[in-house]
Amino acid sequence: MQHHNHSLFYNISHSNQYVICVISKQEIGIDIEKIRSVYKHVMYQFATQHELLYITKSKQNIYKRLFEIYTLKEAYFKCYGINLNNIKKLNLGSKIILLYVPILI
Repeated sequence: MQHHNHSLFYNISHSNQYVICVISKQEIGIDIEKIRSVYKHVMYQFATQHELLYITKSKQNIYKRLFEIYTLKEAYFKCYGINLNNIKKLNLGSKIILLYVPILI
């Protein structure tokens, strides 16, 4: 006898006037943020040393890279239900496979 699991998983995020929702047959997380200038000290609250090097490597893209790392981490934490207090401990190395699709609005 075959057992079929028809469970669906979803995740939602919003930023300003935009909302995004994803639905999947497996655990999934998503985050959306408007790229904007923020105080640069914010990056030290969530980024590892390796990620800080990536973020600051290109001065003209610093905020884009900052939000790229932040949204990837937040989506990961939302997917696995982990508390954001551990955000700096997550190193976005080769441990996880992520789909990152930048959307320019």
